Amino acid sequence: GRALALRLAEVCDLVIENFAPRVLPGLGLGWSDFAAVNPAIVMLSMSGFGASGPERDNVLYGNSQVALCGLGHASGFPGGPPENIGMAHGDPVAAYHAAFAALVALAAAQHDGLGQQIDMSQWETMLATSPEGVLALGHGGEEPPRQGNRDRFAAPHGYFHCRGDDRYLAVAIETEAQWRSLCAVMGEPAWSAAPTFATAAGRLAHVAELERRLGAWTEMEDAEDLLTRLRAAGVPAALVATIADLEGDEHLAARRFFETIAHPEAGLRRHVGVPFKLSQTPPRLYRAAPLFGGDSSYVLQSLLGLSAAEVRRLESAGALH
Repeated sequence: GRALALRLAEVCDLVIENFAPRVLPGLGLGWSDFAAVNPAIVMLSMSGFGASGPERDNVLYGNSQVALCGLGHASGFPGGPPENIGMAHGDPVAAYHAAFAALVALAAAQHDGLGQQIDMSQWETMLATSPEGVLALGHGGEEPPRQGNRDRFAAPHGYFHCRGDDRYLAVAIETEAQWRSLCAVMGEPAWSAAPTFATAAGRLAHVAELERRLGAWTEMEDAEDLLTRLRAAGVPAALVATIADLEGDEHLAARRFFETIAHPEAGLRRHVGVPFKLSQTPPRLYRAAPLFGGDSSYVLQSLLGLSAAEVRRLESAGALH
């Protein structure tokens, strides 16, 4: 198996791995082993903590990254405990950073013919994308308070329930003009003219009452109809979309964001598409993600030229598992 991996390295541009730093060198598949057979190869090592430091040999997962970067501690509602943000956000964040780092190193290798090892800490990628709290502490600030859906500088700012089951609008008022426009859409209710709500500072100081009154109004409104009226008045608002909302969204359909692709086991399935358009070289999804081992025949026979009999021998020996 090790010999096969090194044969692959001879004809490949990039190796990506996310083991703890101790693992591959222990198998004789560290950076120096790959570079010995292909000096132009790039090796991206995306471990949880990076290849140096006292935490280097520990493992880290997506949800743990959310907790460890401070995002979990900052998430939650006032007076409540820390909360997970609802997804393993560390996984896609690390993947985006890894793709970018790999492209940078591949461009350098194409320029000078020399490969390199990339030592990437997935923990640090999360820190790089959640800077507010880190910057506040760096300037002598305090730990960011948990705010739920609120904002430190704007009110009202949050999710407000509308008529029907599980229908919400996000509303974010940041200027006096937006506040006046919101009041106009509401029909200038008497409570909106109270001195307590006359300024941003007053609305922030009485945010709980403001949210209660605004929520009582949105409860009686249809979410889609209200969204149209708010946007027409210049009020920043958005539907708190469900997955079903996204699948049927007219804008995403017009941009052909979702693509239908055949999966070898599940049949036709919708996939998220590419979130950018290139005028000269438009990207597209050309297949679903492969099954485990789905590319083995291509890699071993087409890329390395092994015979079917040799592949069967390697399978029997356990070299491909």
